[in-house]
Amino acid sequence: MSAVSNTSFTDTSLSSLGLYLDEILLKNAFFIEDIADRIEIIWKRVVQCFTCSYPVDRAAPVIPSIERMQMTYGGLKEEKWREGIDGQHQKQGKWVYDRGLHKGGKGPKEPGYLQGVEAAFSFVAQTLGQPTTSDLYLRIHKVACAHFKGAENGTLMGQEKVGVFRDVDDKIYWNYLCGVHRMRADARRRFNQLDLGTITPCADYKESGAVNMAYKPRDQKEIRSILDGYVREYDQEIARAHTRREKLTAIAKFTQQGSWLHPVRDGSGRTGLLILNKQLVENGFTPVILEHPYKLDVLPLAGCVDYLEQGMKRWEKERNKLEHLSH
Repeated sequence: MSAVSNTSFTDTSLSSLGLYLDEILLKNAFFIEDIADRIEIIWKRVVQCFTCSYPVDRAAPVIPSIERMQMTYGGLKEEKWREGIDGQHQKQGKWVYDRGLHKGGKGPKEPGYLQGVEAAFSFVAQTLGQPTTSDLYLRIHKVACAHFKGAENGTLMGQEKVGVFRDVDDKIYWNYLCGVHRMRADARRRFNQLDLGTITPCADYKESGAVNMAYKPRDQKEIRSILDGYVREYDQEIARAHTRREKLTAIAKFTQQGSWLHPVRDGSGRTGLLILNKQLVENGFTPVILEHPYKLDVLPLAGCVDYLEQGMKRWEKERNKLEHLSH
């Protein structure tokens, strides 16, 4: 009888210990991720040391004239739609989001998406050389999202929320899955420092690597004030930047912070991407075509800069195709 009692106690203890360890692992999932990120950084530095492959920063591009900005911004001509469609979905064509052709043809449909983005391209072209402001953000959002009709066309709101900042009654959540959207330690640290919301691992974090981001409810005045602060910071850092990488870092930082703030109820991603390409062109770069635009939310700043470089190379590749066809 004593042996049975001891066995029962042992089984119960092991079960409790297992549940306790699961809870500890879940709570410290980010700690484990942080260690992995640090190992990755150290390994890259070791490789650079032995291969002498340290990135060489170049002088920043010369600020172009307005005419040159407009030429660059319109460089893809009839293929400009590619700047507004995730690179991963471009094989399905320019109507991919209107018709829900992504995700194996089962993606959400948003009739009017392409028309809105193309109208925003034209609008942004007219603002090249003008400063980025909170008001300009809202004007771009209003043009890009002029087709919003709520559930009727697959959007989260109607026209009453277009062209205005989100408010305290707007509850916004986002889910970052594993793989390309795994949020890196540096990005989580900076997000937490900005006090924009909370990041928690999902219940199945150990299997999926997914995390939930809950944006902090704020009223419209708060959103405007925070975004105004990001704009001032961007202006100061761009003015101080003397190298290519310094300029790209200032642009990437503004893009990332703006995305984390999520200034509007819906349409924040496309508005941020439109402003990103405006800022790139205004500073002597080309626009980008990004395979996964939301990857900019989860990378450390240095990784964001590298990702923008990749996006510019993809844009140049598309422009070279056009030039080859025209000859």
